[in-house]
Amino acid sequence: MKTMSRTILWALLLIGAVVVAAPQQASALGTASGTPIANRATINYQVGGVPQAAIGSSPTGNTSGAGVDTTFVVDDKVMMTVAANDAAAITTYPSSTTQAMKFTVTNTGNTTHDFALTAASIAATTVVGATVAFYADTNGNGTYDPGTDLLLPVSGTAYIDELAADASRVVFLVITVPAGAANGQTANYSVTAEAHQGGGVGVVGALTKTQADIDKLSADVPGTVQIVLADAAGDGDAAFDGKFTKNGAPGFLVSSAALTVTKTSSVYSDVTGTTNPKAIPGAVVTYTVTVSNPVGGATASSISITDNLTTEVTGANPHLVFGNTPVGYFRDAANTCAAGQGIVVGGVCKTNAGDADGADWSVTGANTVTVTGLSLAPGASTTIKFQVTVQ
Repeated sequence: MKTMSRTILWALLLIGAVVVAAPQQASALGTASGTPIANRATINYQVGGVPQAAIGSSPTGNTSGAGVDTTFVVDDKVMMTVAANDAAAITTYPSSTTQAMKFTVTNTGNTTHDFALTAASIAATTVVGATVAFYADTNGNGTYDPGTDLLLPVSGTAYIDELAADASRVVFLVITVPAGAANGQTANYSVTAEAHQGGGVGVVGALTKTQADIDKLSADVPGTVQIVLADAAGDGDAAFDGKFTKNGAPGFLVSSAALTVTKTSSVYSDVTGTTNPKAIPGAVVTYTVTVSNPVGGATASSISITDNLTTEVTGANPHLVFGNTPVGYFRDAANTCAAGQGIVVGGVCKTNAGDADGADWSVTGANTVTVTGLSLAPGASTTIKFQVTVQ
């Protein structure tokens, strides 16, 4: 009897050891969803000191023979993160379409998923009318390259296609700034990545989560791949909701050059001379166009100025003649230019011809003073002067 009791005791201890060990062997942390996990326990024992046939376990209980594996499949652990990658504000400009915020989306789950992307304006946004679109880092260099990086797929939804477990994808949120945006205005956005089923290349899958998934209403089914929303809380979204939101920081900053253009006239001479001249027929009038770029904005480049005098210098009874007659070139107290030089830009005499000096009369445009190729830094200004004779 004692021998029988000891034998049964050893058998029970062996079964306990197998049960304790089994969960450790079946650990599936990081294992791909759908992976089958199959194993069985085996007991060896003696009766009356005589070894008996080993017994393998089964899900329903087994009394003899090899038994049957106990199996389950690894479920779909839905997790993702979104990281904002910009350390400083991104300078953008009115009418710009080439500035982008950078985000990295990572699938931290164990299944390939599509991730639908949405953007929302957040606090401190003062630019009115801006629009945004998502672009992929097509060439993988981590920098937005207009014309190379492609608009993310389409069909009404921007999404990352077939992002494998543990993989990351860089996306750019490109802003289109309205023409009227003012210097110093800001725009900032959050980006949300929401898990969808991997629907095959080029096709966004169905939404992964259901309300039952969120509320964990379904019991575990060992042979079925079930969805487990395991994502953390993002910036404004809850944990375990199948999506992750990240606020961009610090966003876009508009830099604008709010140029001011002023045109004045003064009488240089009349038929009596240059002392207190008046605008009578035969008088020479100096037009001065001043372009100013205020402090605190951006440099304005490729500035061009046109001044069309057609209505005044043509017709049956023209009122003006371009240039200083009778000398035929620009002259005033500050500038006396050479023959054929009738335009003064920033104090420099320019020819009237269509040459490389960036100024002409009636060449680029008929009866028009044209000046091109100017650039003004913040706080700078320049003047364009030319003269006409009153008819």
